[in-house]
Amino acid sequence: MPRKNNRQKQTPQTPFRFIAPEDNKTRYKNKHEAERVAEIAMLQNPGLALDVYHTNGGWYLTSNKNNY
Repeated sequence: MPRKNNRQKQTPQTPFRFIAPEDNKTRYKNKHEAERVAEIAMLQNPGLALDVYHTNGGWYLTSNKNNY
């Protein structure tokens, strides 16, 4: 009697989707708004140090002070 092939069925894989770095960041319209949000975040978390930078037509927050 032949043996049955009891392989596990493969689940379909999701295709790779490139996500641009700007897509997972919060973009602010102007510097004042970004600075205000940074100040609130730093008040809520005293160990946090945020900086504001401008790129790609918007303002963003960063905790890395060396690059911007």
